[in-house]
Amino acid sequence: MKGYFIVKDFKNKVVTEQDLQESFHVIRSKFNDKYQRSFVLRVIFVAQEYDQPFLERETLNNKMTKEIRTKFGPVLL
Repeated sequence: MKGYFIVKDFKNKVVTEQDLQESFHVIRSKFNDKYQRSFVLRVIFVAQEYDQPFLERETLNNKMTKEIRTKFGPVLL
């Protein structure tokens, strides 16, 4: 299977849920073909720290698959 493997490095920024949603919005708009099919296989976010309220709510996997709805494969942090 062919597709993109995207790595986003937030460096020293404290990453929030909003940052992830904005990143996914950019990815969806830039990596689709003319039929709106995504060719992204995986997205990895690298950060030194994530916003604590984001990490404390439910499990991160549940949040990413149900609220943000990535459809880019499983979420691994």
